[in-house]
Amino acid sequence: MMHSNRRAVAAAVLCFVASLALVSGVSALQVTEKSTVEQLVQALYQSQEETIAATATIAASEPSFLELAETGAHAKCSDGTLCPIKGGQCCGTGRMCCPASHPCQPTNPPSCGTHSMTKALALAKAKALEEVVKTKEHEEHVKSTSESGIKEAAEEKLKKEAKHNLEQSAKQSEQKTKSNMAKHEESLKQHATEAEERSKKQRKHDEEQAKKDEGENKQRKEKARLERRSKRRAEKHAKRMQERAQKRNEQNSKREFHKKEQEQKQKQREAEKEFADKQKALKEAAAKAKELLQWQHGWRNYGHGYAPGRVSRLGPICLMSGLGRRGGYHGLLAQLPSSCRPRGRVLLDVHSASGWTQRLDVLRNGQVHWIAGRTGASWIPLDGLSFVRADQNQVRLSLGRHWAHIGGSWARPTVTYWNSYCQVQGLIRTNTWGARAVARVPSRCRPRDGRLIFNVNHHIDTIRLDLLPNGVLYWVNKQGGHSFPWNWLSLSSLGWFNRSPARIRLFNGWRPYSHGYRKPSYRKQGSMCVLSGLLRGNRWGSWMGRLPGHCRPATGRLIFMVNNHGGRYRAARIDVMRNGYFRWSGGQRSHGWVSLDGIKFDTKK
Repeated sequence: MMHSNRRAVAAAVLCFVASLALVSGVSALQVTEKSTVEQLVQALYQSQEETIAATATIAASEPSFLELAETGAHAKCSDGTLCPIKGGQCCGTGRMCCPASHPCQPTNPPSCGTHSMTKALALAKAKALEEVVKTKEHEEHVKSTSESGIKEAAEEKLKKEAKHNLEQSAKQSEQKTKSNMAKHEESLKQHATEAEERSKKQRKHDEEQAKKDEGENKQRKEKARLERRSKRRAEKHAKRMQERAQKRNEQNSKREFHKKEQEQKQKQREAEKEFADKQKALKEAAAKAKELLQWQHGWRNYGHGYAPGRVSRLGPICLMSGLGRRGGYHGLLAQLPSSCRPRGRVLLDVHSASGWTQRLDVLRNGQVHWIAGRTGASWIPLDGLSFVRADQNQVRLSLGRHWAHIGGSWARPTVTYWNSYCQVQGLIRTNTWGARAVARVPSRCRPRDGRLIFNVNHHIDTIRLDLLPNGVLYWVNKQGGHSFPWNWLSLSSLGWFNRSPARIRLFNGWRPYSHGYRKPSYRKQGSMCVLSGLLRGNRWGSWMGRLPGHCRPATGRLIFMVNNHGGRYRAARIDVMRNGYFRWSGGQRSHGWVSLDGIKFDTKK
């Protein structure tokens, strides 16, 4: 029993010493990893007193690493750098002090690491101290009771057993120490790896948190920026809408003002227009009053759709129109307005009912006198009669051989130009009717598109007078025979255009005569429309053609006496309606043709 106790004590001491040596690195016995068992035994058993003293020294020495571990868990560094544990180190910012065998751990808050042999060494220490006490008591007992020989033999045997136990214990302790050290290193590595992983996770978490915070900050900033932008936009929009509303109000005000101003101007214009219309109406009325033909000695307008008596000033000429109802013959028939006066007395050829020839003279004072003709007719047409006003320029007409002005107050043979329109007038005489070439008109008045046929007066007879393309006025025949009781011929009221390109639409088999004569046509200058040309057909009394809308009579139905190469004292009657239709309505129709030359009228109302 005593030997087993000693062996246990020796093993415990050995384990304690070896552990102390391995952990602390330095002890009072100077034990190292290379110390042999004999050295350990020798060091342990130098004497009982030294062993007890060594044990006491170990027990009472500086605080062990177990105590240091507990102390270190609560110790703090002074001044942040000075650790109260010998060989210890400060962790963090000085809030923790750890022994050298317990390194600082990267935790928050900082902590000291744990040793894998802490509990085992603490139990070994306690057991070793217990065995030391028991051994001390046993040695005292043996010392007091044993003999020296027994003591030596027991000691020798004890030494051998202790040596053997120490060797076994040393081997086991060495193996266990190596195993524990390997485990400890592996544990340290694992702790370091875990610490590093925790540190990485912590860094990653911190980075993620930082990124998250940064993202949140960015989001907050972006949200704030968007809010500011939205606010600015809302303010701008509100300002813009306010400006638009203000501008719209201003525009509405301006528009309203402009509208009122326009209404006022419109009212003013309407008033001015009304005043102008009234003035115009008064002027037109005055002009119409001036243009109206003043019938005399019981003559009056015929009515029944026929044009009233009227005198129109068209360029250099005065053009008469209207149908007069029968009054007193042999004297004054009508009075012309003061604006229409001939330079000399003018002799005009007119025809009454059934185409009978009548002679009318226009005096220089504007009086129109009936001179000769059958008196049985109940009406006389003045349509197409014209003369040149006294204040207009008149060019002397070149007369043919054996022809001359009759003299006296009669109008001289002249020609007057109005652009491309020409008109001749005058009374001429001859000493031989064999001289058919009466006169020659200037080149600008010569018809370029065909021969023309007119009626001219020979007192109570009508003579056919042709205008050739070379400009010669050539008499052809006298209606009803070749007896010429008078030696004069009137050229008045002959008017034409040198070219008449607008063709007339013909009906009922009526067509151009051709053979060098001008085709049926019309031409308008100003408000005067002039018909010309020769047409042929045999449907007398039917509509011959129709004039276009801008070339139609404005005041009523008109009656014209034109040449038909017919019998004595008579001519062919052509009526022109207000709708533009025209036809033969009476008079001569001895031949299958009729001339439109001499038909001219005013289209103005």
